[in-house]
Amino acid sequence: MAPALPRYLAYAAPSALTLAALACSLTAMRVAVSQRFELASGLIIAAAFCDALDGHVARLLDAATVFGGELDSLGDLVNFGVAPAIVMHAWADEATGDSLDIFLWVSCVILCQACALRLARFNSGPGGPAHQGEQSSETQPEQPLEGKSKGSVVQPTTRRFVAKAKFFSGVPAPMGALLALLPLFWQLETGRPLFGRPRREVVCVVNLLVACLMISSLKTLSSKMFVRDPKKASHLTISSPWEGMLKVSGVLGAVATSMMFSPWLLVLTLEFGYVASLFVGPVIYAFFAE
Repeated sequence: MAPALPRYLAYAAPSALTLAALACSLTAMRVAVSQRFELASGLIIAAAFCDALDGHVARLLDAATVFGGELDSLGDLVNFGVAPAIVMHAWADEATGDSLDIFLWVSCVILCQACALRLARFNSGPGGPAHQGEQSSETQPEQPLEGKSKGSVVQPTTRRFVAKAKFFSGVPAPMGALLALLPLFWQLETGRPLFGRPRREVVCVVNLLVACLMISSLKTLSSKMFVRDPKKASHLTISSPWEGMLKVSGVLGAVATSMMFSPWLLVLTLEFGYVASLFVGPVIYAFFAE
């Protein structure tokens, strides 16, 4: 059950997280210009964390609004489009003025444009902010089934863990931003360039690949598959003590792992796991989803 908060605080909490994410990404660009790339990477991860929380907090507090959705989308373009492009350009740029430097900048621009297209497609779709004010099927009056009276008891449908509506179409913007930063994460963890190639070459290729993944129609897995109604439910909701213990243990385990080993190793492990899921998602969608 959601905590009892004054309504103005309930509506302000998700937007505060959205603005915190924006502050992190803007600061990431500033410190990247000063060549402080470890801090810049951490700030973009923090922006992604805040962005992941704001929607769940809004649903937990029953404070989801069209305003909040639009603010979140505008912030996402900066957080996961502009900021990663600027950070990676600052990291890979050699300021030689040759054709590869120009191509590096073009790839960063394309990454940002792909993020904008991705967000516009999501916003104009059924799950976007433009449709949040529409009445969902759960809130519409229930129509009696054929041959049954209004007083008949309708048996609840079984929960579908693999529903086609819960798949993403393309890589979401936050994950796209983290994938674009993969060469930087690799360098921070190993001290060696990814694939042993110069930074500019690797960043150009990764930017273009991530841009294609964001605007593609590739069916990808999402965390929405673990909640009954993604429009109303939240991963922050705890329905039983066991579920609460499991969620808290997962968070504490991730924090402990990053402290014992390296935060960049944890990030890389999660990213490579997500890349592997890109091959699994379309198969599940085609053969097992309903």
